[in-house]
Amino acid sequence: MCADSGYAFLIQNAQGREQKEQVHLSDRSGRELADGIMKPLAEAEGEAFGALTAEEQDVFLPLFRKYADALGVFIGNITKRRSASA
Repeated sequence: MCADSGYAFLIQNAQGREQKEQVHLSDRSGRELADGIMKPLAEAEGEAFGALTAEEQDVFLPLFRKYADALGVFIGNITKRRSASA
């Protein structure tokens, strides 16, 4: 199954008893979206991080890692619940 928005498309593949979803950028519109929005956002993120002092960066990075790891777990839980109910 493939859902297409013009910018990206979703491909759903059954793998064993689980269903996997992958998002792919379309050749033209998706790449334009990435270049026009994602690149500037990534640059702004780098500049914002650079505005922190070295000490602030040292405190921020481990905390953000902990947050990102926890977020991954909770997103994984949502995915597992959705797969179980499908």
